[in-house]
Amino acid sequence: MNIGERIRIYREAQKMSQEELGKIVGLSKNSIYLYEKGERIPQSDNLLKIATALQITPDMLFGTPAANVSHVKMLEIPLLDIATAASCGVGNGLSGVELQAGETVFIEYSDLQRYDDLRKPFAIHTEGDSMEGAGLEEGSVAVINPAEDVISGDMALVVWNDNWFVKWVIWNPDGSVELRSANPNYGAIKVDKEYAADSNWFRIVGKVVSIIKRTKPRRAF
Repeated sequence: MNIGERIRIYREAQKMSQEELGKIVGLSKNSIYLYEKGERIPQSDNLLKIATALQITPDMLFGTPAANVSHVKMLEIPLLDIATAASCGVGNGLSGVELQAGETVFIEYSDLQRYDDLRKPFAIHTEGDSMEGAGLEEGSVAVINPAEDVISGDMALVVWNDNWFVKWVIWNPDGSVELRSANPNYGAIKVDKEYAADSNWFRIVGKVVSIIKRTKPRRAF
């Protein structure tokens, strides 16, 4: 099996078309087609982009043992519609909105420290730039696992005062909580003790366990 065949296998596992993969990595549909047919070999920078888009490591495209799909335990999870995007900025008023899954994404079971059928992992589109310094760029997809404990310093999806946020969660000794951004242009959000203890005001939805970057290449102007 060559690199092109592996690109095709992992692309199809993501339910992604050649055109969609090309748009994500900044290449034409024809380039992806030629790679998969084995008529052209991706340069190292394009290989890295393709691997990132397919949520795998570059080594997996070269035929390391993990590249055998039967050895890679993948889990399909729902990706919530962009209309319910978690805010990485000032927050979105989404309380009470029924979250509807649109498409799905694949993650490796190894991304999860704990799995619970009653609190299954899901993915959500994000917007805003307040967590870019932590690797969550605008337009990325955050994988949320409600079954994992969130300790101080973890990134999590939270609801505070009817707004959804993806932030670092800092537990203070006095029982209050800080929702901290990675971008220094955003100040911390303080949740006082009495509100932090009241699920009607504040609750942890789940821990961010993985980030899928799906941003398109930026133009110069």
